[in-house]
Amino acid sequence: MTVNKKKIKTLICILGQTRAQDITWDSFNTYLLKSLHADLALCVAEKKNKNNHMYKNAKYIWQYKDSDDYTKYFEKAQNKLIKSKKILKRPNWKKLLKIKDFWLARIKGSSRIRSGTGALLIYNRWFLLQNIIKEKLIKKYDRFIITRSDFIWNIHHPKMSNLNSNYIWIPNGEKYGGYTDRHAILSRKNIYDYLNLIEPILLEPNSLYEKMKSKKKLEFRKVY
Repeated sequence: MTVNKKKIKTLICILGQTRAQDITWDSFNTYLLKSLHADLALCVAEKKNKNNHMYKNAKYIWQYKDSDDYTKYFEKAQNKLIKSKKILKRPNWKKLLKIKDFWLARIKGSSRIRSGTGALLIYNRWFLLQNIIKEKLIKKYDRFIITRSDFIWNIHHPKMSNLNSNYIWIPNGEKYGGYTDRHAILSRKNIYDYLNLIEPILLEPNSLYEKMKSKKKLEFRKVY
């Protein structure tokens, strides 16, 4: 007798840009999208021509405007969080700019904007999460792959049935003293925790500052 296994519905989410898709599409499509029978979502801030394979094959496209300064995006996110959680006193999240290095790059401080992409990377995960919630996709999909467009694949992606949904799965490599943020496999159980990096920054800056003020050489990958 053949046992019918429940199909694991998977959504692959490309963050940031559809960079290098003209080089990587064939391998991405073969070894990831088709191999997992997955749907594709783009969560991007770019001005590129949308006449490319990623856009043509995406089931969902969520866009926001890139900026040299992400302060307004963080403030907008804080307003939404404060309203939803009925917080009376607005936390001063900019206190965290006292912490050195690049993890809040692209946020305007007292004198200048730090170079880098730290705030962008934190915000686009928040933006992705908000759209997933809005579209009620946590109920529709079992697993979520957060990845980039510029990987060239030469082997099939591991099957979701082989990856325990209680865990967040990341590749071994490019650690730089922390964990890589370039590819992750999530489930309904942990998607909120992984994508919601912005909430402790905006709502718990004092406690976060105490934990981080003694750290050295902080970058985005080393925060979470």
